[in-house]
Amino acid sequence: ASITGGAYLSLDSGHSFFEIGLAGLSVSSIALNASNTQIYAVAYNSGIWKGHIPAGLGSGILTVTNTNDSGANTLREAITSANRNPGPDSIRFAIPKSDPGFEPATGAWRIRVLNALPDITDAGLTIDGSSQNEFTGEDSNPAGPEIIIDGSAAGDFTIAFNILTSDVEIKQLCINGFGDCGISMFGENTRGNTVTGCYIGTDAAGKTAKPNDRGIFIQETAANTISGNLISGNDKFGIYIMGAASQNNVISGNLIGTDITGNNDLGNGWTGISINSDKNTIGGSSENKHNIISGNGQDGISIRGNMNVIQGNLVGTDVTGSSIVANDKNGIMVWAGQENIIGGQEPGESNIIAGNHKSGILVGDASETKIIGNAIGTDSSGTQNMGNDGLGIGLFYGASNGIIGPGNIVAFNTIGIQVYGDSSIQNTITQNSITANDGYGIANESGGNANLAPPVIFEIKNGTVTGAAPPGSVVEIFSDDDDEGKIYEGMTTADAGGNFEWNGAPAGPFVTATATDSAGNTSQFSQPKNVTSVAETAELIIPMEFSLSQNYPNPFNPVTKIQFALPLRSKVTLKVYNFLGEALSTLIDGNMPAGTHTLLFDGEQLSSGIYFYRLQATDARNARTFTQTLKLTLLK
Repeated sequence: ASITGGAYLSLDSGHSFFEIGLAGLSVSSIALNASNTQIYAVAYNSGIWKGHIPAGLGSGILTVTNTNDSGANTLREAITSANRNPGPDSIRFAIPKSDPGFEPATGAWRIRVLNALPDITDAGLTIDGSSQNEFTGEDSNPAGPEIIIDGSAAGDFTIAFNILTSDVEIKQLCINGFGDCGISMFGENTRGNTVTGCYIGTDAAGKTAKPNDRGIFIQETAANTISGNLISGNDKFGIYIMGAASQNNVISGNLIGTDITGNNDLGNGWTGISINSDKNTIGGSSENKHNIISGNGQDGISIRGNMNVIQGNLVGTDVTGSSIVANDKNGIMVWAGQENIIGGQEPGESNIIAGNHKSGILVGDASETKIIGNAIGTDSSGTQNMGNDGLGIGLFYGASNGIIGPGNIVAFNTIGIQVYGDSSIQNTITQNSITANDGYGIANESGGNANLAPPVIFEIKNGTVTGAAPPGSVVEIFSDDDDEGKIYEGMTTADAGGNFEWNGAPAGPFVTATATDSAGNTSQFSQPKNVTSVAETAELIIPMEFSLSQNYPNPFNPVTKIQFALPLRSKVTLKVYNFLGEALSTLIDGNMPAGTHTLLFDGEQLSSGIYFYRLQATDARNARTFTQTLKLTLLK
């Protein structure tokens, strides 16, 4: 009897069959050779036909024995056979050094792909580049993988491995030169795949860029793991994840944007990791899960999604976390998402985000972002100057209900934390170390955090800090070398009249404070008070009359001292106005004790010109109200 439509082979007594050739032929008889490597057929009108049976077919192990693009025992044939063979398969490499694709200089074998390899549809397939070592009995390329999949001759828009199924593992291959992705995973039925130990976008030594257009692209597929790879030198993204179904993917232990040493820039042209989906994890608490994401042409990490977690990574530094390998834009950008987490309080969850050419972390149009326990602009000790060129943390254009802290170290940036715009509100900044930034430690601008007024520290005496703050607000006390908050000392609460008292022993030399209202808005730092200076807090002699003294120096640039006297405890408002009578800054708005008080006004944000400061004081008995306005001149 003739067979029409092809030849099929069963190795399980006919329970399952897979096609091995002869498609479209009408065959009268078939036979196998003794080693089961050739099939012979007599076909009507076609004479005698001979076909190759792939090595290992039916055993679950398919062996690649040469570097040819196509033909017997090639990678292309192995993928085709695996797709046809039911059940999980393993593609292994056993290529001799006599093969023309062997490169003695690198110790690697180059498979030059001439057109797209077959899509991978065999669930459970493993393509194992490490098997080449087992075949040769030596590590011929100690610097990296022994097998190079080279797409430089495959044409534009070509993907090296296009995975359309689940539980596939790609391990220890060098994948470069492809006009599209090194590896792509697509579809909701595609999940649970693993890429490990690969070099994607570099040479086999991990030192030179050999770009793919993109490194790894994951779309509408969940629970994949990208671990222990070098993903650098690609023209666009290192890793790009998108789609509503792309959840619970894990990116850990990779070098993304550096060379294999983790010390030198070999950046991807665009962002290192870009995620446009929910519930994915970048990094982890254990050391082997920390990613190095540095040297990339745009952001280190970009997030547009909800409930993603970024922990334990080095972003903008080398593998030690102590030298800069900058990303060209932000270290981490979170835009238009909710409940994303950067860092954590447990050991190993902190990120180091330093040296980037824009901000360390930029959050925009995103709510409930948590930024906890990170080193931003410095190393893990908080002592090394590795500042981001822009902000340490920026909260912009609708960034709301965020929690910044506890435990962040924000240092050596242009501004520590900036909250910008009247829709960027209810962001709580708590229990951090913010110090040695070029400008403000915390800057609320254009309505950011509702422009909540900072506290005013009246007095530091015998370890007790007293002052005024918005009524009912939580007041945090800090020590600093200047006017920020290097050491978190503790907290207290302002009473209904706006008065607060904190008892402790601040380290100094200066003490500052922040206020956080019931909505979660946190103020800028207060003006600093010197722990040891009695003269700067209140004179021992109670003045007889209200008075406001001329500021000194005047003219000034940019800081000047303003002094006033209160004969009784009073409700005090002290504001600075421009020439048009518009209020620019509220220096004091609260109750103050009797005495002579001095504070500093910083005009750093103002341009040169004539300004006015106005004191209004009403004594506690409401018997007298004193008002006086004086002129001050800023010359820059």
